[in-house]
Amino acid sequence: MPDSVKGHISGQGRQSHAITQALGGTKTIQPLAPHMGVNDLVAPSRWLLCSDGLTDMVDNDAIEKCMEAADLDAVLQLFNLAMVAGGEDNLSIIIASIN
Repeated sequence: MPDSVKGHISGQGRQSHAITQALGGTKTIQPLAPHMGVNDLVAPSRWLLCSDGLTDMVDNDAIEKCMEAADLDAVLQLFNLAMVAGGEDNLSIIIASIN
């Protein structure tokens, strides 16, 4: 991957690579310790929910720049950046807009 790909994170910059918790997949019940928090919901606001398939491939500045676009355009831009950067992992991108 050429260094000239804007927004790309090199392999050394991975933020995560291991599943730390999952629902299902085992024959016995496993206790979960979900990461939870409470925030006041301010309208309008936007939330990005994504997998490490995005954050390991695209740097935060590029993600923030894409989030300036409308919802669908932002998702498409984020997807394209991850693919251009190599698309090395599964990818989930959800933008929730609260109006």
